[in-house]
Amino acid sequence: MTTTLGDRKGVAGDSLGVRYDGVPMPPAPEATKYIDMGALTLGIEYRFLTDELVEEARKVEPRMALGHRDEPLQDEGVSLHVCDNAHTEYIRFDNFGGDPHYHYIVPDVCSYLVPYDEAATGPFLNWALERVRGSMPAMLRQGGADELADRVDVAAIESAMPEVELLVKEALQSARGL
Repeated sequence: MTTTLGDRKGVAGDSLGVRYDGVPMPPAPEATKYIDMGALTLGIEYRFLTDELVEEARKVEPRMALGHRDEPLQDEGVSLHVCDNAHTEYIRFDNFGGDPHYHYIVPDVCSYLVPYDEAATGPFLNWALERVRGSMPAMLRQGGADELADRVDVAAIESAMPEVELLVKEALQSARGL
């Protein structure tokens, strides 16, 4: 049996990541470009997040997880959505300037938000692209998606990476008005 994120404990006995019941805010279809990677589909989206946008999304998807913020939400950046071919999301990398992090998503149940330490590991977006390139089976298993992990085609991921990197670059340039 695979050990999932919810089963793992850190040094102090706490779980790795913060569990949020419900689903995370879904990708905005009009802002997301999807790339076929065999059994996986990767969505690339430049996201703007504000309290108002979250509340609007909650009207469409009332099962959205509630955050625990003490201050107004105002963030933006590139998100990478790791999905199956039906666009069900299992992993998300959020390259938000003030809060880079990633999610393990258990569809229709919960997500685990895992903070990222740039000081220890370097620029988040580079790290996230390397995880897409080389860690998808292990990360999908960690999130409990064993069946999908078994079908990952590493060669299909690798052949799609030049297009992924180009779309990420275009998203960043578009957001900066270049």
